[in-house]
Amino acid sequence: MIAAVWAFFASSAIGRMLAKIGAAVLLVVTFGAYQRRKGVKAEQAKRAAADAKAHRETTERVLHETASDDPAADIRDRMRDRAGKP
Repeated sequence: MIAAVWAFFASSAIGRMLAKIGAAVLLVVTFGAYQRRKGVKAEQAKRAAADAKAHRETTERVLHETASDDPAADIRDRMRDRAGKP
C-alpha cells in the first residue's frame, strides 16, 4: 500500500504536483507556528522583566520602612498598600 502511494507521487505528474503543493502548505504552516512561538516567547520575556522590576521596586519600598509606634494593624495596612495588594 505504501509502495503504491510512493509510486503515485514519484512517477505521475499529478502526484508530483500534489507533493509540491503539500510541501508548500507544510512550509507555510511550519513557518507560521515558528513565528507564533517566537512571539509568545518574547511576550513571556517581557512579562518576566516587568514582574522582576515590580518585585524589585516593592522590595525597596518595603525595606525602606521606618520604625513606628503605630498599632500593628495600621502597619500591616501600610505595608499592604506599599506592596500593591488589595
